[in-house]
Amino acid sequence: MHEISVAHGVLERAIAAAEDYGADRIDEMTLEIGRVTHVNPDQLVFCLEAIVEDTPAAGATIRTE
Repeated sequence: MHEISVAHGVLERAIAAAEDYGADRIDEMTLEIGRVTHVNPDQLVFCLEAIVEDTPAAGATIRTE
């Protein structure tokens, strides 16, 4: 299940972007997932929801397109 490693990368980038803008929390993440990625959107959201606890993204709404 490579979605967990993708989720870790997405979360790291989201936290870095929040820090760049001086934000102390992330309220929402919208992810655009292309077909060529072979990433299952539902599994990616599940993985993200599992790893955001105790991060600035805890409780964030996660959407996929």
